[in-house]
Amino acid sequence: MPGLRTEAPVYRTTLPDKQKAWLITRYADVLSVLKDERFGKDRTKAQTRAEPGKQPWVPNMFKPLLRNMPDLDPPDHTRLRARGFSPDSHRTGPRYGWGRPARALR
Repeated sequence: MPGLRTEAPVYRTTLPDKQKAWLITRYADVLSVLKDERFGKDRTKAQTRAEPGKQPWVPNMFKPLLRNMPDLDPPDHTRLRARGFSPDSHRTGPRYGWGRPARALR
């Protein structure tokens, strides 16, 4: 990884399932991409109509993990932040009760 950071900090690669992806290795570059609205984080909005049916099987108990706060784009992300979900919510989470974040994403 240190070699990539200096020689190719943004690297085009092929994942094990043959999909193409960009590997970004420097913190500042990752932060820049995550804050740039030109890059979407919600993979469900980046798929063609045929792709959702091609996703790997996931047990039902893990499906809520497929859609989470860091992967959402506005307006969904903004709506949840307005409800009190933030990077520091884990400190005050019990006031929401267990399970509320997962229900709020639906």
